[in-house]
Amino acid sequence: MSKEIIYKLKFREDGKECIIDIFITFSSRGILRDYDKLQAKRNEFLSIYLKYKEFDYLIKDYKEEKPENWKEEIKKLKNEMSQVEEELTNYDYDSFVVDEMKIIRMLLKDNLIDDQRLYESDFWDYKVDPAIIKDFLETSIYKDLDSDLKKKLLEVE
Repeated sequence: MSKEIIYKLKFREDGKECIIDIFITFSSRGILRDYDKLQAKRNEFLSIYLKYKEFDYLIKDYKEEKPENWKEEIKKLKNEMSQVEEELTNYDYDSFVVDEMKIIRMLLKDNLIDDQRLYESDFWDYKVDPAIIKDFLETSIYKDLDSDLKKKLLEVE
């Protein structure tokens, strides 16, 4: 049996915190599949970013500790770091945001949500915290999964 939830979406309007209640009764397998693909994209980006940060930390360590051949090592690391930086620069973040918005719109439409501002990208881009967007999607999409399975799925991300 499908669970029904009321998600209290927090957002900012003219600097004030506001809440919209969103009644969710349905989340399709297609939305789940699309969200899983989106999470894979997010994880790919995060992996590249973490590689970049690792180079940054290594370079700082070499500069502080100054081991033998530290200048040559830093040159090598900077070269590798620039390749990772290029990957980050070339990453298609806009398509991630577009795909995320498609999922949000499908979820809203499937649940007969009438509030038109929720269908606008600008609302989500400028009024809702990214962590809240992620929580809204996960809470709505995984609402019917038992808590142990949900925990395991979210740990993988």
